[in-house]
Parts: sequence; C-alpha cells; structure tokens
Amino acid sequence: KNCKLFSFMDDKKRICIVINSDPAYKNIMLDKINHYKNTFSKHFNITLYAGIGNSCESIDILHTSYSEAKKSLEYCYIKGNDTVVFFPEINKHIFTFLNLPVHSGNPLLNSVKIGDYDTCLKLLNEYFENVVETAGDASILYMYCLFYNFVSVILKACEEINVDFVNVFNKSPEEILDIDNYRNAKQMIEAVYNMYMIICEFVQKNKISQNITLKRKVEDSIYENFTNKNFSLVELADQLGYSSSYLSRFINQEFGVGFGELLNNVRLEKARSLLQEGKYQVCEIADMVGFSSSNSFIRTFKRIEGITPTQYRNVLFSSK
Repeated sequence: KNCKLFSFMDDKKRICIVINSDPAYKNIMLDKINHYKNTFSKHFNITLYAGIGNSCESIDILHTSYSEAKKSLEYCYIKGNDTVVFFPEINKHIFTFLNLPVHSGNPLLNSVKIGDYDTCLKLLNEYFENVVETAGDASILYMYCLFYNFVSVILKACEEINVDFVNVFNKSPEEILDIDNYRNAKQMIEAVYNMYMIICEFVQKNKISQNITLKRKVEDSIYENFTNKNFSLVELADQLGYSSSYLSRFINQEFGVGFGELLNNVRLEKARSLLQEGKYQVCEIADMVGFSSSNSFIRTFKRIEGITPTQYRNVLFSSK
C-alpha cells in the first residue's frame, strides 16, 4: 500500500530492492521481510540473508543506504545463520561501543613490540583454538569485537614503538576493520594471523637498523663525555631518551660488556695514547681521562692491561 518497489541484481548476483514508500510503513516492511525469510526456510529450504540500509529522505543519499545494506549483509554471513540485519542495529551494538583498552602487560602486545612472531603465533593459536569450529554459532558482535580487539593490540604496539600503522600495512585501521573485506569468520581469523606476521617482520627489519643507529649514538655519547668523572648510565639514558634498564641490556647485548666496562675501555684507550706521548704524569692522565683518582686509574689499567700505567710507559720507551 502506497509503496513502489524497484529491483535489480548487483555484480555478485544479489537481488537489490529499493522501496519507495511512506516512512510510517518501515516497521511493516521489516516484519514482511522476516516473514518471507521464515517462509522460504520452512517451505522451500531456501536461506534468505537480508541486509537493510537506513531510510533515505533524498535520492542523493540512496547510494549511502545501498552501502549500508551491503555492510549489513556481510554481518549476516559472519553470524552464520539465515538472518536479517538492519544497519542501525549494527551502529547501536557495535560501532558505538568498540573502544577496547589494551593493557600494557598484554603478552601479545609485548610480543609484537619486539617482533616475536613465534610467541604471537602461539598466543593466537590459543585464542582461536575453538573459534573456527564454533564461529557459525557466534554472534555478530562477538566476532567483530574479537577481530577489533586483535587489531587494537597492533594499533597500541605501533603507538608505543612509534611506528606508522599505514606505513606498515598500506591501509588505514578503518579500511582493515571494514567488514566488507571479509566473507566469514574464517577470513577474519586469517586476516589477524597475516597482520601479526606483517607487523612482526616489520619490527624485526627495523630493529636491525635501529640497533645500528642506537649503538652509534651510545659510542658517540661516551666519547664526548668520558672525561666527565660523574658520567653515568642514567645520564646516558636521559641523553638518548631510553630507560636506564633498557639501555643497560642493550649495551650488554651489542658491546658484550656493561656500561662501566665500556666507559673504562674508552678512557683507557685515550690514556694509552697520552702515555705514549710521555708529557704527562700518571695522576694528570687519570684526571684528563675522567677517573675519580689516580689509584682508581692504576687499578683499572692493571686489571685490563696486566701492568701499571708506569710499567706500560717504560716498556714503550725501552723498546724505542
């Protein structure tokens, strides 16, 4: 009654219907669609999936309603049962409330940040162990929230390690989260595994470059500050913008010695050069290269070289 109906088939051979009617009849039309769905299923063994867009007051936004209908239809497939999904329902139950916080202690987050895909794979397998088998019974909200949550972990990781999400995936988060990209829950799960592989590979590749850069910065800073008797790991960490605990582990890993040993090696390198010149007393050299006292300098020199600074200089000049 008071309604005109137009239909066509889209590129995926889905029947698309445009109904031109009084908005007052909207609820009646929805009831009819549900009635047809039940009838087709009961009497003809035909499954009806129906995605319905918002009502439009102008022909100019008809395409928007069409896009909403397609998006709603995709949720039908993810749900896995014959059903009718109305777009405003998706907005209400999904898009409005999807703001899932990611705890800093999340093991998946920490694995992504260091590019450890093996651990990510193990955790993902645990999370998804029963999802594939039960996906057909999962609600739309559950499946999308699960997907959104895993993407949120990657977003959080990118934020904390200062990586541009778009640079890694060549897509915005919104594009990846667009439900139109996925036909079913299995495809969403596969997308999650693929994303974690991509981000971990990216982190690993960049870690090598970042480590080389940081190692050079550590060396430069120590060479610039070795004469400072009070120069410490904490001061170095502040200069470079890292925590002292992280920098301590980094120095041990990259140089094979701790910060104190690395600093003393640089001081002794300069001390040997000054001893070769023969112009300075041992106590003067100790002060020039940053040792707190000549005794500290002598003890450290003997521990590393096996002889005292004076013996070292005597050996040098006796061989000339």
